[in-house]
Amino acid sequence: SGLSTGCTDYSCFTIIPNVVITTASGTIGAMVTVNGTGYRAVERVRVDFGTMKPISTVWTNNVGSFESIFAVDTQGYGTTTIIGTGLGAGSPMRVATCVFGIRPQTFISPLSGTVGQMVTVSGNGWGYIEGVKVDFGMTSSIVTAMTNDRGTFATTFSIDAQPAGMTTITVSGINSKQVFVNSFLITSKIAEYSPTMGTVGTMVNLIGNGYLSNETIEITFGWTKSIAFAQTNNLGVFTAGFTIDVQPCGNRTIAATGALSNNISRAAFNIIPNITMVSPLSGTVGTTVSIAGNGYDVSEFIEITFGTNNEIPIVESTNDGRFTADFIVDSQPMGQTIINALGLNSNRCATNSFTITPLISVTPNTGTVGQTIMVWGTGYPSGEVINIDLGITDTITPNTSTGNNGSFITSFVVNTQVYGTTTVNAVSI
Repeated sequence: SGLSTGCTDYSCFTIIPNVVITTASGTIGAMVTVNGTGYRAVERVRVDFGTMKPISTVWTNNVGSFESIFAVDTQGYGTTTIIGTGLGAGSPMRVATCVFGIRPQTFISPLSGTVGQMVTVSGNGWGYIEGVKVDFGMTSSIVTAMTNDRGTFATTFSIDAQPAGMTTITVSGINSKQVFVNSFLITSKIAEYSPTMGTVGTMVNLIGNGYLSNETIEITFGWTKSIAFAQTNNLGVFTAGFTIDVQPCGNRTIAATGALSNNISRAAFNIIPNITMVSPLSGTVGTTVSIAGNGYDVSEFIEITFGTNNEIPIVESTNDGRFTADFIVDSQPMGQTIINALGLNSNRCATNSFTITPLISVTPNTGTVGQTIMVWGTGYPSGEVINIDLGITDTITPNTSTGNNGSFITSFVVNTQVYGTTTVNAVSI
């Protein structure tokens, strides 16, 4: 309008729809705000996001503006189109677009562990149907995977032997060329050891990993420092062996400490009791037997039994779990007889054996023809039939039976034989 002439002319300006976003890119799950203008007043607008149609539906206000807030759903990597379409009647159709960049994201669990442990790697927002390569520290392509038609994948791998400390996990998309890098902490452990239980004197072999390359490992066992040393290789792996020394029974800790890394790994070894000595190993009734043992609790009372004899005096172990004891072989049947040593605190028992051999005696041991001689014997089988032979006479006394304890007593009359020493035999039949 001319202010002096008062002349007026007219022209047209067309307002078209427009949509804008507050964030240009993000990962799956990120919140996106879409603001639209230039639509009809109070009309319904459908908002499409890539393959998600619609991701939301909103109403404009009385000046044709709207706001839509949604979370990025699972779709593949790259530029994704956001479309705002007015659904009210009339033409032209009101459509506006903008783009949003989906970035990949990757999840690793756990973020630390020992050699041999399983690690899960998963991700979303990667390319559609693309290969994904996972590198772990010095190991290239420790595992590969393929994404699905939504750009997600999941895979696992076992931590291989590598030195201790922080290393990297790198995930690479073959087609998208996207790369994800994260840190992973390799920790030490005693991976294998054998056996896991045994007596004092047992040889234990162990393998450890997750230490620094070429570092010295100190092995301690229970209260014994530096029972062995080992050296790791360039992958942080070591092997070592040691002999169980005298310590009380129960679980004792094996510890492997790196001299440079100061990493410590532990394992338990169960010491069990043992009767280490029986002397002599065989003998007749009346023999004094000495035994020794170890692997018992500290200063605990130990109950010794020998076959049917449970009246042997109780002994006490030392501070390192050792004991000694003596007993006399009582009348029991011949053969291998079990020695038990039971710790009354630990309730742990060790066994060994002593072999009882037969023994006979005659009273008197000199005499004349016609004299009655008594024969006593022990250490024979229970309920056994015994025949007595005298010199040149077989079975001078037949069919004598032993009792439950393997003993017998019988007599015979000396028959006519020549002067001198004559053998008396008690023969089990």
